[in-house]
Amino acid sequence: MYAIYNCDHLNCNGGSCNLFLYIFFNKGGIFLNKPNLNKKDPRFKIANREALVGIGLVLFNFIWWYGFAYGLGSQDVNEYNYVFGFPAWFFYSCIIGVTIMAILVFIIVKFFFVDVSFDEEGFEDK
Repeated sequence: MYAIYNCDHLNCNGGSCNLFLYIFFNKGGIFLNKPNLNKKDPRFKIANREALVGIGLVLFNFIWWYGFAYGLGSQDVNEYNYVFGFPAWFFYSCIIGVTIMAILVFIIVKFFFVDVSFDEEGFEDK
């Protein structure tokens, strides 16, 4: 690894910039061996779709939790209904909500997400 702290070597107006730092890595610098950005990698499409599904699951979880916690929980304490000793708002928002989310995440990951290789060569062969 090499670092150049002086601008005289870079034709920077005779060294006018004070602390100009370039870091060059092995074999010629950081600008070599860049992936071809013009070629659209299909892994990005898969990753974007899975990210949107993940955001959808988070939004569903929040709406479920908020709806039951503040919908049923905004009543007077004397008017609460109880399920298995828990207030109904807590039971449905926290206990049932976590159970439903665990089942949904398992189903989504098991049946809808795709195993993607991180190796460029391995993905092109498929």
